[in-house]
Amino acid sequence: MEGDAWAMSLHHAENTLLQHGSRRKSFSILKCLRDTHLDFPQSPITNYILKTLLLFECEKHYNEYEWEERFIGDRVIGIYTYFIETKLLKFKFTTTTTT
Repeated sequence: MEGDAWAMSLHHAENTLLQHGSRRKSFSILKCLRDTHLDFPQSPITNYILKTLLLFECEKHYNEYEWEERFIGDRVIGIYTYFIETKLLKFKFTTTTTT
């Protein structure tokens, strides 16, 4: 038990951090977008991945004012930008021509 105390504390710290209203809303938005638009069987995006990326975003934007409700869109876009940059999402673009 004693050797696992740090892991338990880390879990508690993560949950405490994510209980903040705007962070929780951001997580809900990420899950909704995933379920609606990104449910690819070949590259599943799990809740664990979303939570980890949200925690990375929390680390990048550690000031409380950066998590005010007016910045939720910026935080969500930041996470999806990371998805694209790291190729976690593989988009297939088709070109169409209009005549």
